[in-house]
Amino acid sequence: RISADERARATHDFGRGPVPAHRHGNPDGTTGGWVADTARVAETAHIGPQAKVYGTAQVCDQARITGEACVFGHATVRERAKISGTARVSGLALVCGDARVSENAEVKGEAQVGGTVRIRGKTWVRGNAQILERAQVRDDAIVEGDAIIEGDAVVDGDARVS
Repeated sequence: RISADERARATHDFGRGPVPAHRHGNPDGTTGGWVADTARVAETAHIGPQAKVYGTAQVCDQARITGEACVFGHATVRERAKISGTARVSGLALVCGDARVSENAEVKGEAQVGGTVRIRGKTWVRGNAQILERAQVRDDAIVEGDAIIEGDAVVDGDARVS
């Protein structure tokens, strides 16, 4: 665990100069990745040692951020969602339920991802897009605008849905 004194003095550069930050103490007692003091991470959430949470992002419940994944802006990851690899969740995006965002995928803007959705590859989910239920977005696909992908739908290859 990180002492209060160490926490008070720590800073980390998330890409725009050093800001007050701390290493997250994971529920299993391990030291997790960097969290800006302006962000909020629940004590029950797991942040891997290379993962980052900054801006005013929130990671709640039993959510897991692992690998070199980043959650930033005003984004929220909650419930049992997992963000891994070099995936990025930003803007006002919401990832919840048992959703998985992995590899180089990006969820941003006001996009919402929930259910048991799987998003992977170099995909982008942005704008007001909603990916729900058991849907999958993978490869180099882009889902944007007001698109809603749900049920057992699969968007893959270099498909673009808006």
